[in-house]
Amino acid sequence: MSCCGRQMTWKELREAVAADGVNYITGLIAPAVMILGYSFALPLPLSTVVWVRRALKNTRSRTYVDWNLPTWPDIYHRELSNVLRFHLNNRQYCLPQVLVHENRSGLPLAQYGLGFELDKRPFVISPELAARTEKIFPKVLMRNARNPYFSDQENVRLVSHKEKSNKLILKVQPAWYTDYLRTNLLLDYSGDHHESLRSLIHSNGSLEQLSESRLANLLGVNVLLLTADGGLIVVKRSKDVTFRSGELAPSSSGTITRADAEKSGSTFIIPRTILRETTEEIGNHATAVPQNDLTYLGITRELIRGGQPELFFVMRTDHSESEIKRLANLAEDRWENSRIRMIHVGKLAFENLDTPDQIHEFKCSIDECYRKIWPKASLTLLTALALWVRFKTKSYT
Repeated sequence: MSCCGRQMTWKELREAVAADGVNYITGLIAPAVMILGYSFALPLPLSTVVWVRRALKNTRSRTYVDWNLPTWPDIYHRELSNVLRFHLNNRQYCLPQVLVHENRSGLPLAQYGLGFELDKRPFVISPELAARTEKIFPKVLMRNARNPYFSDQENVRLVSHKEKSNKLILKVQPAWYTDYLRTNLLLDYSGDHHESLRSLIHSNGSLEQLSESRLANLLGVNVLLLTADGGLIVVKRSKDVTFRSGELAPSSSGTITRADAEKSGSTFIIPRTILRETTEEIGNHATAVPQNDLTYLGITRELIRGGQPELFFVMRTDHSESEIKRLANLAEDRWENSRIRMIHVGKLAFENLDTPDQIHEFKCSIDECYRKIWPKASLTLLTALALWVRFKTKSYT
């Protein structure tokens, strides 16, 4: 089993040293030579520049959660049988995502409904967790507040879920973004010789029930967007976003707000609710989505962030790639993405896979997609693709 960390590791640095050879060493020496008063030019390999740039960026954006968490299989050893898997090049990868629920009905959202049951009592951080982060939290909050786009929005946290007659009811309660910042995003902070929140809460190697969790666990939402000709839209997160900047992400991602839950209630969630982030980030309006072409894929709990729940969807739009890019330039939250890419999947993206040959062809197209995004793919993008493959191929074992 493999853990797919996204930031450059020391192993990758050693590989860069071997690849660049003498040029790499001279590139590292160059600044010291110039300090001594010599100004002659020395070759500076690109890999040196890239690694230093990433290291500086990671230092500036430190949030006290280990985004790589290479030891997650050891920390969450009791969850290994529940994590999401996918195959690439005859090798199985295990994602640090616990599979909570998935749509096995094969029905689009218009027929397989999702509804909210809102518990209006707000989430409150326990005094013990608040005490462990009281020194660092004001500093983290101040650093985030310097971002002109920062907003402490009232979201919802997932408490539980229940399925009945092709309908999934999600029980949620209000929670503020700062609650999430103080819990899920400070998991690995250990100050005053205290153990980290992760060690405190998950010491037994498993996740607690959502209803019993002491973390904010904001409910995230991610959408894979397909153009009419079978192109998958992925976005590169801009340097202005606080976390995981520069990574390739699903077409849109965000969180469910309290207003979203109150609008939908226990009735079916309308596409506009799920696609709010899509409209805000890349300008793809819900009116451009055929009613039967928005499909719920599943729910996971991300181990990196201590079991934060994420909803995943896939949809087809009538917009072309050029129209998507034009709308993205006009979107309200266009600052979140620096680039839009389209990866061609093909006509099988919309067809039922009835034969082994069709399944094989579809999996080959997804393998090619993985290879194109692999160096920069975010965990949510890999998860969305893995859930989509399971849904299309009905490979739920």
